[in-house]
Amino acid sequence: MKGLKKSRSGCCCCKRRKKKCDGGKPQCSNCIRLKLDCEYPIAINWCKENQITLSSNELSELSKNTTRSSTGMIYVTDIHLINFTSWEVNLANLFSNSKNNDILRKNLSYNGRNTFKTHLSIDLSQDTTNSPELPSHLSHYITEEYLFSYYDDYLSETKSFYFGAESNEFREIIIPGCLRFTGLYYSVLALAAIDLMKKESVKPIESQNKQLMDSYYFLFFKYKNEAINQLHNVIDDIDVSEIDAIEELAITMMILCSAEITNQGNKSWVNYLKEGCLIFSTLSQDQILGSSILSFVYKYFSLRFIFLIGTLKKEKMDEFLNACNWIAIDAIFDSDEIDHLFGCSPRLVYIIYKLIMLNHSRDSFLVDEKKLTKQYLEIWNELENLNQISTKECRKLYLCANSYYLATKVYFCTLLWSGKLRIYSEYGIASIYHQLLAELTVSLTELSMITTQVCFPTWCMFIRSLCDTVGVNGEVNRLHLLSICTKLDLVSPLGSCCEVRRAMETVWKVYDLTIEDPINFLINEKNFFLKFDYRDILKEGDFMLALT
Repeated sequence: MKGLKKSRSGCCCCKRRKKKCDGGKPQCSNCIRLKLDCEYPIAINWCKENQITLSSNELSELSKNTTRSSTGMIYVTDIHLINFTSWEVNLANLFSNSKNNDILRKNLSYNGRNTFKTHLSIDLSQDTTNSPELPSHLSHYITEEYLFSYYDDYLSETKSFYFGAESNEFREIIIPGCLRFTGLYYSVLALAAIDLMKKESVKPIESQNKQLMDSYYFLFFKYKNEAINQLHNVIDDIDVSEIDAIEELAITMMILCSAEITNQGNKSWVNYLKEGCLIFSTLSQDQILGSSILSFVYKYFSLRFIFLIGTLKKEKMDEFLNACNWIAIDAIFDSDEIDHLFGCSPRLVYIIYKLIMLNHSRDSFLVDEKKLTKQYLEIWNELENLNQISTKECRKLYLCANSYYLATKVYFCTLLWSGKLRIYSEYGIASIYHQLLAELTVSLTELSMITTQVCFPTWCMFIRSLCDTVGVNGEVNRLHLLSICTKLDLVSPLGSCCEVRRAMETVWKVYDLTIEDPINFLINEKNFFLKFDYRDILKEGDFMLALT
């Protein structure tokens, strides 16, 4: 047996038996012949050589909070990159060649992945039934007047992509609307309460006021329930010919949706999105366009609907499309002017929608490659000729629109690449892929350094996180993206970015735990993403991302 070497890359069974293994998957030939359980070890691509790259000057500069070990290696302490939970390991096992997928699925739960460290002193998954006691000197901070003023003075400026807009619908429509619609008024109070609770919860522990936090959390549920009860009252007495009633339903659902998104991207936001889209499906385009309230709400729901379906696949996407019955209004999307509610031109948003739907047709085998190629080229030409027009002197809005443009091109490239379409290389698109990634990274980084508290293009960041994030360069790119998340969390703590960040890290960790050959990073990145669609990972992880 002199020529027989101990198996290094074979299955666990052959290693234990010290037999040569052919590495066949899901079962090697030895285990098939002997009817043994064939299992492969989890290979983590974060090997020692890659860890050493954390000591380079480029990476150490990404964080001011670093510590040096006795061996001289620098560790970044404010970004926890390698921190696998049992939930993430189970999810990775699900995407490996395991025979226990059904058992593993039972171990995957939303609560399992939603556990993360904060300074919160209360359980966000539980309702608060009794009003907390509060000292008299703090009572002013929980009054309806204080909550409403907080929304008017601060929150209303943070919900679009442009700070100081001449026309801010979140103030000019919402504030007068609260005088007309009781449900809207309560939903605004709920939104203010959950945002104030978050701000209190992320203070240093010694500065936190637990009583105030508990009071805000109680008020969030109280006013949310009041708003929902009011919606039921409207529905009971609704007359579809009365546009006021439709407006109250739509705009109240929009603010309740925003409140759930503000609450760490709570998945309940999707229910309001579905209901909102269904309302619009019962209206004519003239009714929607003839109402400033309905046009405003339509834009809000449409942006989030389009980005959400881009993370869904096949049957789940079909089910969601049927549940929402969303309609596209040409008069809204046929515009090149950058819209502060979209962060880019409506035309670009609709191009993204067309790419998503075309990819869905490819997934469902509804179109042949020749027709698919023709449609992709038409969209590419549309992108090349797109001219986003800005009427506002706002650097952040310009960067935001540019980020969407670059991210759409990157998304286009990934669709061609994952679909194995020849036009990816034949038309020179492959040659500009890495240049687009570099430009997108620069644009997102500059955006994150502008501290104005407005919406951030998280869809662009998520698309960037799916590309070139393995190997040595991948570590740099991951840390850049995580540093952006850290900046966003400082500006808007515990918001929807928390869930987006967890989704990004989950895709990375599934890759890290399932890669078969850690040495050949770039080859394995391509093989991995051809084998595992990130949408499958999001589905099994029970993510429903509120991307903007």
